[in-house]
Amino acid sequence: MCNCGQKRIEMSDSAEYSSSEKYSLNDTFFEYTGKTGLTVTGSVTGRKYRFNNPGDKVIIHYKDMPGMLTIPVLKEVLEKETA
Repeated sequence: MCNCGQKRIEMSDSAEYSSSEKYSLNDTFFEYTGKTGLTVTGSVTGRKYRFNNPGDKVIIHYKDMPGMLTIPVLKEVLEKETA
């Protein structure tokens, strides 16, 4: 029996997670305050989060939030705004 569905799930977990995706109530936005672009890989989920420009807001999976809080150029945005 093919396990293609599981492979698809695994691949989607490692794909970029942008602000256009749906999120859970536990996820939150982070804003980039640096000077250029930044790509961060979530320490728990392995998802890649891309901030193209200063001021970009990207939704972060709740499991990756503790690691994101340690990055000086990222700040948590308390309101769930659209980017």
